[in-house]
Amino acid sequence: MARYATGDQVDLMKMLVGINEQDEEEAKLVKLLPYYLDQAASRILNRQYPFGIPKNAVIEDCYLDLQMEIAVFLWGKRGMEGESLHSENGISRSFGGYMDLPAEFLQQITPKGRVV
Repeated sequence: MARYATGDQVDLMKMLVGINEQDEEEAKLVKLLPYYLDQAASRILNRQYPFGIPKNAVIEDCYLDLQMEIAVFLWGKRGMEGESLHSENGISRSFGGYMDLPAEFLQQITPKGRVV
């Protein structure tokens, strides 16, 4: 898989998800952040290029904020893999699969086509 995460994005994501690098256990989590940024980029590119992602594809600047939003969203779902419904203390939450994204994210991406 291509890498789409930059050091600046990782630093911003650390702040957004509240990782305190002074805490030894939390500092280990920093290694996971590029994975989530790359997963977010993959979702964007798959939506943007429905007929196959070109080898030289990059995340356009207009989608960098969306990439961060998706990465933070996916980070928030860590630990809920495989759950579709969760109830606890009278509070119920339901969601799609682990990597499913809300339509609001995907609707912001303009698919590209090509002449055949």
